[in-house]
Amino acid sequence: MRRHLNAKYMLICDVVLHSGMRWEEFWDLLDHPEWFEPSRKCIDLPKSAIKKVKSVYKERTIRLTVDGCDAVKALLRANGSITYTDRASVGAVLKLAAKKAGIGDTGITPKMFRKTMVSWLIVCYPEKAFAISASIGHDLETMRIHYANLAFERRDVEDMRKFLQGWGE
Repeated sequence: MRRHLNAKYMLICDVVLHSGMRWEEFWDLLDHPEWFEPSRKCIDLPKSAIKKVKSVYKERTIRLTVDGCDAVKALLRANGSITYTDRASVGAVLKLAAKKAGIGDTGITPKMFRKTMVSWLIVCYPEKAFAISASIGHDLETMRIHYANLAFERRDVEDMRKFLQGWGE
């Protein structure tokens, strides 16, 4: 599916997938590159960045993998070429790319990247539940209800671990 996206959408999807950021937080990051701390492999979101009213965390640190840091660096280098695009438009682009890739468009939405990241983290690092919760901005119960309900095959989990290598270290 990724091969059927242009460079702009690849950058957007890479960062949202690797960070698990909410849509509004992602766009705020473009205006505030100082939030990104590559030496600490994280993005520090201040109170002003947390738009979700029910959010447990009023500010938070999003942990990244090395690949996640690379994705954010690439995004920030391309900042001038990345302009705001509403969620519906990105959703339409993703659905088209999914159809071209032959995987169909069921379940294809901009939010799928966040759900993917959190679900994978929970499966691969159950012992880091508190760190995942803090990074993603949900309490443990919300994570359990919304993200811990997926079953994966052993080979899939091995691939997920490779993707997540270095998260939270």
